[in-house]
Amino acid sequence: MSDNIMITFANQKGGVGKTTLCTMFADYLAAKGESVLVVDFDRQQTIYSKRKEDVEKYQGMRLPYTVQPFDIKDTNNVREFLTSLCEGYKGTVLMDTPGNLSQQGLVPIFALSHYIVCPYQFEATSISSTATFIGFIIKLQRMLPIMKSRFIFVVNKWDKRYGRKAELELWDKTEERLRHFGLVAPRIEVKADMQRYNTIELMGPQNDIVSPTFDFMYNSPLNFHGLRSFRP
Repeated sequence: MSDNIMITFANQKGGVGKTTLCTMFADYLAAKGESVLVVDFDRQQTIYSKRKEDVEKYQGMRLPYTVQPFDIKDTNNVREFLTSLCEGYKGTVLMDTPGNLSQQGLVPIFALSHYIVCPYQFEATSISSTATFIGFIIKLQRMLPIMKSRFIFVVNKWDKRYGRKAELELWDKTEERLRHFGLVAPRIEVKADMQRYNTIELMGPQNDIVSPTFDFMYNSPLNFHGLRSFRP
């Protein structure tokens, strides 16, 4: 029986909010009393840098989870590291990844993930990149029978005030199509408060924005809790 859940935040396009949502979901899970480890595989190490800033800013506050940077360039090192986590860590591992599929170290990350959270935007380039990313993962699954990763798609930076009738219909059809490949979470609105996140806790306005999405991810019977007895 597995005692951990491996969740990767990924897409092949940058700027869709992988790092922001990974950090905020870690804050959300920690507030639920879950044991959380965040692994920052992104070469920019944005989450790790933010944690260091937060340690200085919020001196004396208890850190709700660990943020660990890890160099993705050596595939063997990544595989060994993740295998050791699968065997020895009890809790939820959230992994932030670079928006570049040419990184070979991504293969063991995807192969050992229970879920791949794929943020995207209602924008032509983002939707096209997401389709390419889905194709990449499907090919990888065919090559690696051990890989049982499931998709969770999240529309991020959604402006509900924007969109003509044809665009609104297209967006609905996009989500309908994505349901053939995985779960589609409630949309996350574009709000200035989303840029004020930290690695300590969700602030009130932030919690209001992300709770419908994160509650879906946490409570869905096909999603979070069911994985306690699942290992790819």
